Amino acid sequence: MRRRMRTLLAPILVLAALFGTAAQAQFSNRSVGLSLGYTKLSVADGIGIDHAIPLGLEYSTYIESGFELVGHFDFMILNQQPADVNVIGIAPSIGFHYLFAEEDIRPYVGADLNFLHIFGSNSDTANYFGVGPNVGVDFFMSESVSLGVRADYKLYLALNGPTENSFGGSLQIKTYF
Repeated sequence: MRRRMRTLLAPILVLAALFGTAAQAQFSNRSVGLSLGYTKLSVADGIGIDHAIPLGLEYSTYIESGFELVGHFDFMILNQQPADVNVIGIAPSIGFHYLFAEEDIRPYVGADLNFLHIFGSNSDTANYFGVGPNVGVDFFMSESVSLGVRADYKLYLALNGPTENSFGGSLQIKTYF
């Protein structure tokens, strides 16, 4: 009986090796995405910035046990008062998220380190370093595409100015690979 099993097992293994397909991963480890948001700022009171529209690129990589490393690069259109002039800013950040679930709906909480550089009008520029928490949720539309919403708070420190803060939110679309 054992000999018959061994004889039958050899052709099955050969067929599986010849006609088997590659294994597919259940969870993609990396993502890239785009975001659009609104941020209420108390920063740059000296140059009169009150709100911003951030347009961003995002990247994430899954680490382990629900943690992922995230990076953002936001190009910001800022409103400068009292002249009501738009100025430009950039805001790269790096941080982490903790995923509460790794299914089709993925709520998370995280923290970021942030740098904000404002190219003000009339040679006014400002640099801020920030840290703060964020919360969000991603809704998967397919195996590799998600739509998400995120809210964040940042506490900014300036080297030559007062401590400032911002509250913001954004909509995101990401693709996972």
